[in-house]
Amino acid sequence: MLRKYGITLRALVEDDLEMVRGWRNDPLIKAQMNNKEYITQSAYKLWFDSLNNNKNIYFIIEIDYLAVGLVWANDISTHVQVGYYIYSDRYVNSLEGVKAIRFFHEYLFNKYGYQQIYSELAHTNKKAIALFKSFGYENIMHEGYSLTLVNFKKYLKQIDD
Repeated sequence: MLRKYGITLRALVEDDLEMVRGWRNDPLIKAQMNNKEYITQSAYKLWFDSLNNNKNIYFIIEIDYLAVGLVWANDISTHVQVGYYIYSDRYVNSLEGVKAIRFFHEYLFNKYGYQQIYSELAHTNKKAIALFKSFGYENIMHEGYSLTLVNFKKYLKQIDD
């Protein structure tokens, strides 16, 4: 479990699956994802069981002890690719939500020493694209974005000044 800025990031566990599947199948979340298919309980369980925790990180975002979203990184040993969603209406466009995403990026850069991380964002997901660009992400292909450590440090310097 990680804690900073009043945000807790805790590992996704099997007991979280139904909650997270409910979030993921919500039409507002699903509309922003590249995969817009409805996810069944059995399919989600198979996905969870297939996760190799040496290559993937999934954290539940908690604010004030309330689970509000999910952040993840896939292929952490090679071409790390991140994603997130915040489900709680109270935090979806909040400073706390931004802090949670910032915290996760700091964790990845500091713990793993990455020089660059990636994200795939649906071109229709304008809010996530704007947020990721504010962190310093650059569009590198149709729905692909890249964040270098240099750009992330510039972002941190801007907001800390």
